[in-house]
Amino acid sequence: MTAERLVTRIEDGIAAYRELRRSRWNEPEARDIGDGFAVRRSSDILRPGTAWETPLYAVDTRVDGPTVFILAGQQGFEPSGVNAADILRRMTPESGKLLVIPIANKTAVDENPSYHGRHGNMNRNWNSGGRPATPMTRTIWDRFTAADPDLAFDLHSSMGIYHVDPPDPDPPVGQAVFPTDDVAAKRASEAVRQTLNEDYLAQFPYCYRYDEGGLQDGSEDMFSDRVHVDSTASCLLCETTRDHGILPTPKQTLWHLVTVLRAAETFGMTFEESIDDVAPTTSRSPHRCATCADRGTLRAERWNYSC
Repeated sequence: MTAERLVTRIEDGIAAYRELRRSRWNEPEARDIGDGFAVRRSSDILRPGTAWETPLYAVDTRVDGPTVFILAGQQGFEPSGVNAADILRRMTPESGKLLVIPIANKTAVDENPSYHGRHGNMNRNWNSGGRPATPMTRTIWDRFTAADPDLAFDLHSSMGIYHVDPPDPDPPVGQAVFPTDDVAAKRASEAVRQTLNEDYLAQFPYCYRYDEGGLQDGSEDMFSDRVHVDSTASCLLCETTRDHGILPTPKQTLWHLVTVLRAAETFGMTFEESIDDVAPTTSRSPHRCATCADRGTLRAERWNYSC
């Protein structure tokens, strides 16, 4: 081995060790934003050494502003939320603090992917008004309460469209935003739906327009219900439609990104990056399909995607 190759291997090893320290022991990474403050990025591993081991990312601008908490990956087969969260954790707020857990339930997303993973449906294990039912939900909730966020998001996708597709076997909830029962969340939901429907869904059939879902009021044991009952934060449960595999994941991811950025803006958090800077690209384009009117009386047409 030449001396040059030896030096390269040593440098690569040092870089890998530093990255491990940042991810395992929360070593912050700071970047000057030009006005005397520095954005600090850090990560922490939740439940290390277990099947649920997963990172929580934090971006602290050290400028007064709102705190936003983003949760995704509670269930398997919902990649758009995970993808959007992974993009968002790399973005830079202009004020406040951002916390992101892209994969809340690694046993559903990464370990023999399944819808629920171990311990059943994570999004029914939050036990509104009581103690979260599993070690992982308790760990996440401890971090949530320590952060004391102003706004939270729970990113999901559904096989169908809210108030359009028939239950099969459960009622579909795609293309809907479910706010907690408070004024700020409802205002954010309205702003999100207006932006998505007017600026991103005008070319889609009307049934793809975002609707407001039922209020998250603590009547169930979902994360958003617990946020309403057991914290002072507002929360949006966000659902795109996977539309039985026809709608491409990058499109769903884009809608999640728009949802988070627009809602966060209503709380006073804006980002250095624009949606155009971070939007996922796809080679797929929409074409009208006239052969699927049997999907329900409210869906006379839909989009079929071809590469």
